[in-house]
Amino acid sequence: MNWTGSILTEKGRALQAKIEAGLCTLTLTRMKLGNGNMSESDMDTATDLVAPKYSLGITSKTTADNVCTITSVIASTQVTEGFLAKELGLYATDPDEGEILYMVAIDPNPDFVPPSTASTVVSASYALNVAISNAESISIMIDPNGLVTADMLTKAARLLERGKAYTLGMRVTDPDLASPFCAGMHHAGNYGRNGY
Repeated sequence: MNWTGSILTEKGRALQAKIEAGLCTLTLTRMKLGNGNMSESDMDTATDLVAPKYSLGITSKTTADNVCTITSVIASTQVTEGFLAKELGLYATDPDEGEILYMVAIDPNPDFVPPSTASTVVSASYALNVAISNAESISIMIDPNGLVTADMLTKAARLLERGKAYTLGMRVTDPDLASPFCAGMHHAGNYGRNGY
């Protein structure tokens, strides 16, 4: 990802002023990915992405030197329709306005996020850095749906599941071996047609 032009929106700056004045804390709610063509001139006044495609729960925050890094994860197994990830938004709660588009970034050379029906399973993490005088005071709403589960990792990495029947030609990975193999091929003397 080549995110450029990451800026606070007009509403984001207004919220930031309230935070700096001690009127509220920064509560980040989620990220969104979109495939709209947002221009740099439109970023300042944007209140939402041009063409939002997927809402991502926030999975973590880390802080260092008054910079807070907010991370979200997406797995293509959750995507119904593939899209080019051209725009990324970070949302926050304003005590007077409700949820707002706090920060936005665009990618002039976007990557394709494949759908769940694609033969290749992809997972990606998205991160935005937020600078604030007291980064430790940032609160985030962790969305359980945004967390990566062991099942999601197994599917994304195509890890071999013991005792599961595989069809001819499926590619799976055994973490005990160096490389993927095709079910139906006898690999290192350990696996037969069904992959076990």
